[in-house]
Amino acid sequence: MNTKSQQTTTNHNKIRLISFVVVALCLASCVGNNTNQTSGGIAPSTNDVLQSPQINITTNGLTSGLFSANTAQTGQSFTVTAALSGGDNVANQNITLDNLSPASSSIIFTNNSCNISSQNESCTITVTVESSTKPESYTLSVTNMTVGGITPTTNSISFNVQQWKFIFVTESTFNGDLTHGGGVTNESFANGIIAADTYCMRDPQSNFPPGAKYKAMIADGINRTVSPSMLDWVLEPGQV
Repeated sequence: MNTKSQQTTTNHNKIRLISFVVVALCLASCVGNNTNQTSGGIAPSTNDVLQSPQINITTNGLTSGLFSANTAQTGQSFTVTAALSGGDNVANQNITLDNLSPASSSIIFTNNSCNISSQNESCTITVTVESSTKPESYTLSVTNMTVGGITPTTNSISFNVQQWKFIFVTESTFNGDLTHGGGVTNESFANGIIAADTYCMRDPQSNFPPGAKYKAMIADGINRTVSPSMLDWVLEPGQV
């Protein structure tokens, strides 16, 4: 009886020892390094770690002007784009352009207060600088109106408005009877000034810059005058 009991105890100890070794090996494989054990396999990338959400602001359409960079011409527009990167299941972030300084009613925003989220990662706001905008330097704020929202990487945009002027000679030539087509067309106009302005706008040379408005540099003493006082004249005194 004693011999059998001792053998039984010894066998149980062996079983416990083997079980312990198996469990230890399992734990070792579970908590090991983050490696791909497959022969020729792809190494795990640390870039898979979730990055903090970020809102980047970019502009498109601002150019280098005659005197400074970030220039917008009157009669044209530029865009401001907000793009979300990183994060997970980020809710709507309301991006708004505001606090234009100096204030101007001739600078118009389209699609302002647009939303970005993990489902819609970018939005674009169009800024139109109308032809009547005063040429000077402007700044505006880029604000996330969402309570507790993500702060954009850029919180302000500065730009300069320039009112460029171009003078060109029409490709077509006309006789003096502008009111009746100038020898080129069969059209009739109320007066020669309206006719001449129409011919200028139609000329191929008028395509630069896009959206510009041209007038003929002529006067008739009634509808367009230069002296003794200016009426609807093409150029303004003291302006470049």
